[in-house]
Amino acid sequence: MRPTIRDVAKLAGVSAKTVSRTINDESTVRPQTKEKVRAAIQELKFHPDLSARDLRGNTSYSIGLVYANPNANYVISLQKGTLKRCREVGYGLQIFPFDTSDMDVEMLTNLLSKSRLAGLVLAPPMSENRELREALNKLDIPFVGIISSTTEEALSENTVEKVVDIVLEDEKAAFEITEHLISIGHRRIAFLPGDTLHGSTRARLRGYRSCLQSFGFDVRSELIPDGDYSFSSGFKRAGTLLAISNPPTAIIGCNDEIACGAQMAVISQGVRVPSDVSIAGFEDSPFSKHTYPHITTARQPTEGLGHMAASELLKLVRPTNDHKASPKRAIRLKPELIIRGSTSVRSKQ
Repeated sequence: MRPTIRDVAKLAGVSAKTVSRTINDESTVRPQTKEKVRAAIQELKFHPDLSARDLRGNTSYSIGLVYANPNANYVISLQKGTLKRCREVGYGLQIFPFDTSDMDVEMLTNLLSKSRLAGLVLAPPMSENRELREALNKLDIPFVGIISSTTEEALSENTVEKVVDIVLEDEKAAFEITEHLISIGHRRIAFLPGDTLHGSTRARLRGYRSCLQSFGFDVRSELIPDGDYSFSSGFKRAGTLLAISNPPTAIIGCNDEIACGAQMAVISQGVRVPSDVSIAGFEDSPFSKHTYPHITTARQPTEGLGHMAASELLKLVRPTNDHKASPKRAIRLKPELIIRGSTSVRSKQ
């Protein structure tokens, strides 16, 4: 038999109303009591009847996660964090995957408006689409967007009202990675961009260029070959870089998947990492630890981002005394530099 809210209350030694308030994360419940209730919920594997809650009133107890990203590790981690937060407060999660190469904003907004959702979490690059953001605003659909710092500037004049943006300081992180490589003796540093549709690509490339220029080094186009966010792209472009007359001594991939592909290409040609070529990436995805040596990276806690985005969205759609979010605001996060074995002092040749 499916456990009820009364079963949870009995196991936790509280009233059913206290269980309900805990599910809604209300400040009137003491932290110790919330812990007991959540432990009981987990032990009983209790899940609120979302459809019944929806039918009892005009309030929706589901949110949507909208994404168009070919990176499976990113999507899975983001979804895991978002779902975790939804389960903590008894909300459902609907997934909306899309293809950016064939995105019809009108079709998408029509679908979302009919899905009876409390709000949306938008992953990049969907979160960076001005037309989509304006359309959601007209439909009065609140959302939280995960965007890059460079995109924030482009969206600064946007009139969207019910939005919280989680802004990743990709440019600063790229500057820091490049600075790390310069500090250990590297001067010819290559950068392998991702898809230009993503604000993260533009921000990370700008941080790389800015760092080189601040140290008085030229930005060389032959060290920035076009590509996309994939292992194969990293492998192919790194192989091409090694064949030029004056190859780089360090390579930065715009994400860990690119960096991992680049590292495999370097090693496959008998070149040593990091003594001959240093490698760095972004995001601290499993790719950075599933190769040897482990890859220096800028840690972006993607699962945590999903959890944070869902939390901020819930503050927008159901504010309480201690959880009130001002609409149209930004939360800024800087990825953390993690130095691993793939980068080292440039060997003297």
